[in-house]
Amino acid sequence: MNSYELFDAKYYFNTMLKEYFNPMLKLNGFKKIKPNSWEKHKGNLKCGIRLQKSTSNIKTGILFCFWIGLLYRYDGKEYAYGTRQDFYLTTDRVAYKEKNHQSGWYLIFRNVEEYDKMLEILKDDFEKYILPVFDLVNSEEVMEKIVQKEKKENGKTWYVYEYVKKELIT
Repeated sequence: MNSYELFDAKYYFNTMLKEYFNPMLKLNGFKKIKPNSWEKHKGNLKCGIRLQKSTSNIKTGILFCFWIGLLYRYDGKEYAYGTRQDFYLTTDRVAYKEKNHQSGWYLIFRNVEEYDKMLEILKDDFEKYILPVFDLVNSEEVMEKIVQKEKKENGKTWYVYEYVKKELIT
């Protein structure tokens, strides 16, 4: 029997939720709406974060990623934007994750040391690249600017991501 067969990935995933995500998101104004989902509202803007587990989880591990969503109500319409976390990471960060076979997913697997490494990477990604997205778009003025740009571009919803990358990452 390998030592990682005794490793309980589900326990560590739940510990990460309880000890890191729940307090961190509450501190940033989010409310838990489902076991792995949080939201915050400001006027016509709703921001959401969901941790999605992979359906191809391995027997002794858990793969998961962040889904980041924005919903803005403007001029009688709803504009929704959602993407995985990799879009908000720097090119170097995505390349590092690809090189280390993470392919956009976070992996809880094998042993506590591997978990601790993953948790440090995750915290760095979350605090430097993901949470700042919500601060950046957390105003009616910014979202209105994004919607107006989209209308000029015939509804191309990529502009929100271009705006965030330009403002946060460059």
